Amino acid sequence: MPRTLKDATASESDPVDLERTTATGIGSPAFISGYANYADVLEAPRVLHEIVGIQVVAAVLNRNGVTIPLGGVQHSLDLWALLLSGSGAGRNTTIDMVAPILEAAGMQDLESSVRWGSAAAFYQHFSENPSGLHFWGEMAERLRMMNDPQFSTVKEWLTDRYDNFKIPSPF
Repeated sequence: MPRTLKDATASESDPVDLERTTATGIGSPAFISGYANYADVLEAPRVLHEIVGIQVVAAVLNRNGVTIPLGGVQHSLDLWALLLSGSGAGRNTTIDMVAPILEAAGMQDLESSVRWGSAAAFYQHFSENPSGLHFWGEMAERLRMMNDPQFSTVKEWLTDRYDNFKIPSPF
């Protein structure tokens, strides 16, 4: 795995050391291109790496309460992305590439890949982790889970979180 994050303005011979990547660097305009340069060593299309970079920026801003005011309405950077590719195209490996970046920035707690055994556990997880990178693996598996009778209210509850700034109460 590469040990450098190339800045979008850096040349091939001028990499930015991963160990010096900080939270302030994650918000810089060059982060998304730099992250895509760093991660674009896989068979996955570059656009998937750019989407992951955008998700990282959005998750960091959300965690820090950044909103975009538009008139009387506040908008969050609550972005939901579904990475689509053929079987064996490296979606999991693509997502795994972000872990060293988060670790170097001291933000490894931003990532969440939990599975829930009940609707109550699902609600509890999101009340304790209202923002972050929630990696779900296979979408078909999650959709099947949400169609299970014990998760009957989860889809509605989850989509309500999209434009609701109130953090749900813990169970």
